[in-house]
Parts: sequence; C-alpha cells; structure tokens
Amino acid sequence: MRSRSTTYGEKLVTETPESCIDIIRDHPEWTASERAEQFDRMIRSFEPDRLRLAVSKRLDDLTGSLGEVLLHLIDALDDPGLFEALAESIENQPGLPADRLWEALNLLHQSGVLDAHPELSERWDELAESLDEEASLDQLVEQIEDDGVGRAPRARGY
Repeated sequence: MRSRSTTYGEKLVTETPESCIDIIRDHPEWTASERAEQFDRMIRSFEPDRLRLAVSKRLDDLTGSLGEVLLHLIDALDDPGLFEALAESIENQPGLPADRLWEALNLLHQSGVLDAHPELSERWDELAESLDEEASLDQLVEQIEDDGVGRAPRARGY
C-alpha cells in the first residue's frame, strides 16, 4: 500500500485512499474543479486495487457527501466487482434518498449490471416513472399559470 504524508488542517495525515475519501467528503464547499482535481490526484496516486478496496469497505452508507464521493470513484474505476457491490449495497439501503438512488441506479444501468438485478430494475422503472410524473405536473402547473387559470379575477373599475 502506497501512502504519503500531508497536512490537513492542523494535523499531519498519512494519505491513504480512505483519508483522501474523507478529505473530499469533508469539503462540500469545494468547487467542482477543486473536487475533480482531488479525485484525479487520488486516482493517480493509488493502485486501482487499493482504491477498489477502500470504496467497497464503505458502501454500507451511500447517503450524504460520502455517497457522492463513492459513486464518483465507482464510476471512475469502472470495475464490474464494484458495480455488483454497489447493487448489493442499494438492496441493503431501502431508504436511500431518491436523488442518490437515481445516481446509483443510473451507474448500474450504464454499466449493464442493473439487468441482472430484477428488484433494482423495478425500482429504476418506478423512479423513472415518478420523475416523468413530476415533470408532467410541472408542465401542467406551467400551462395553468400561462393560461391564467387559478388567478384571482381582476377587480372591475366603476
């Protein structure tokens, strides 16, 4: 395992994939380019097997900024074993927020792994359908607002 030392806040940290994941997780205020720079540095600094191990150990919690970091790494590593581990993780976290569930299922869909998991495929279809319904409701609200339906009548001046 390759590791390096760096300063993080006031402490000296030996960089490991786990500590790098934590640092990115702990800085949601970073811009997209700052986050991308850190991901690139991490991917260049560690062996893929070491990164896969660090990600797979943490898949039991896909919520919050940790989940975002893990999904980004799974996408970057493009490893069939990680996609399978992600599928299992999603099955064990039925209460995932819809946006995170969508991101995770989309990764599985793009990787071709989703088809091997009927329950997850069903959740993907349900989520897509509910998003379509929300879009339809948004369109209906917009149409109603454009047509003037639901507006208070204008007072007549006498």
